Amino acid sequence: MNRIDELFKKFKSRDDKPFLTYLPCVDPSLRETLDLADFYVKNGVDFIEVGVPSILPWLDGRTIQSLHKRACLAGVTTDHVFKTSSLLRKKYPDLPLIPMTTYATVYSYGVENFCQRCEEVDVDAVIIPNYPYVFGEDPHNFVKCLDERGIYFINFIDGLTLSPKGSEQYELLVKMIKLSKGFIYMPTRAGITGGHGALPYEQIRRRIEKVRKIQEAVGVRTPILLGFGISKPDQVREIVKAGADAICVSSAILRRLELGRDEAGKLIRVLKEATKIK
Repeated sequence: MNRIDELFKKFKSRDDKPFLTYLPCVDPSLRETLDLADFYVKNGVDFIEVGVPSILPWLDGRTIQSLHKRACLAGVTTDHVFKTSSLLRKKYPDLPLIPMTTYATVYSYGVENFCQRCEEVDVDAVIIPNYPYVFGEDPHNFVKCLDERGIYFINFIDGLTLSPKGSEQYELLVKMIKLSKGFIYMPTRAGITGGHGALPYEQIRRRIEKVRKIQEAVGVRTPILLGFGISKPDQVREIVKAGADAICVSSAILRRLELGRDEAGKLIRVLKEATKIK
């Protein structure tokens, strides 16, 4: 069984939710990245997005864009990220690892080569928000290549969840839900990562409810993860109340790291605590 499935299966008997965050790979020596991963796990992170640097980041806000730039200037490559994933897998055999990047990075590396390396370092899934898997019908056979190796492609569902029933966009949403594996990544709102301000909780609730109804109709129950713009424990609690199965917080943690590990650790722990159902 894929480690992501194992993770969600384990959490069915718990009162908290899986917590995901982003691991920036900014150090060619890997020491800083591996040390940060240890820090995440120690403070309660349940699974990790492993960031693959890109000169053309997609949906990333200022915080993560600056890390992409730092990594590229330092000479960090996709191979450095695969090496990081390999070392993390040896240290944490049960920790789900999910490389995240843009399709331009995959394409330039070579689809077959990228999938082969994912298999060799034993990652569990990939997040490539701008690859047209469903609406483009997997034009480069990327998802097919991943499937053959038991690696999940995480479907990224955004504004489609607002589509009216009977529309072309709604049918596309149904198809994406049918084909989903691991979890569905649903942004809290339109835009880029790291946003500030109030979140549209009622809209989030309706969007989750719509996905649940479609899941019931098609016989699929892939967990729903919410991310983007989450930075406070009260936001986490409201999103869990709305029906989220998992939470992703990244930019807020990365910003807090600038104040020191103690502050960042406190934030992770309080956010994780906020996922508990009381």
